[in-house]
Amino acid sequence: MRIIYLTLITFIATGTVLCSCGSKTSTSSASDSAVVNDSLPVDVTDIVKAVANDDSVSFSSHVNYPLERPYPLKDIQNEKEMKAYYPVLMDDSLRNVLAKSTSSEWSEAGWRGWTVKDGQYLWIDGDVYAVNYISSREKTLKDSLVKKEKASLPENIRTGWLPEWVMEDVSEGTVYRIDADSTSVASASSGKGNEGTYRLAVYHRGGDLRRNPERILRGKRKVEGTAGSPFYYFSETPIKEANDSVEYVIEIYSAETGGPKLYHREKRKEFAKHHLKKTGKNPGESRDTLIDHDLKKIYWLDKVNKVEKRDSLRN
Repeated sequence: MRIIYLTLITFIATGTVLCSCGSKTSTSSASDSAVVNDSLPVDVTDIVKAVANDDSVSFSSHVNYPLERPYPLKDIQNEKEMKAYYPVLMDDSLRNVLAKSTSSEWSEAGWRGWTVKDGQYLWIDGDVYAVNYISSREKTLKDSLVKKEKASLPENIRTGWLPEWVMEDVSEGTVYRIDADSTSVASASSGKGNEGTYRLAVYHRGGDLRRNPERILRGKRKVEGTAGSPFYYFSETPIKEANDSVEYVIEIYSAETGGPKLYHREKRKEFAKHHLKKTGKNPGESRDTLIDHDLKKIYWLDKVNKVEKRDSLRN
């Protein structure tokens, strides 16, 4: 998976001169259609041809997997899944944009590759590695999954929040659930990626996901770097008089693994005071501990259904 959060990228190189320098090109034609225009890389024209011909087999062979879809829709893992999902992804709107595109509507944005209509629909770098567009069928399916997911939560934490990500600690099994309030969702859709409020719910291994989480924190999202990668920052101060703090930072696309990673930081000023009193040595203003955890993306309803199935077998 490309380590990129493209739905939040608003920058795109404009006025790009389309040329075939240093790349394979398709057969030349007098027509300006992207399907036959020789100013575009053959990878782009092959993909456009596949869409124009409604060829799900050919299109599936030109995708870099897994192809991410917005949560709680599941990512498309391979060609077999893409062939089955193709009618859901490729509605008339997306098909017409690609099939009728002209070379002037395509532009190259450095390492991001090629895109049509300023990155509104998809990105290609050899293969399709991101589809920003959400079809009408995907929207319907997503709304249905969101409704089911919210219904599985305790009633006191349902209202006003929409699922954003769910992740599980690879080694410890702790589940981290990120929800966005309606303001955050509206901000994201308007391109204001750093606005809004987010909630982190923490469920320890073996905990019942149908009940209240062990810990809830509030936080913000920040979109950082040229790739527009999202980071979520959550903090709490469990002992206010001691000014202690606990901070969770979740990096969605870790440069190290490509997957999500959690950074757990604790600052304990009380520790410094006790250490000075006991040893006569000042360890500094606070004790700052940082622990990182590898996470994996999971799907809430899958996890809840497993718990319910396990409980039914026990009964």
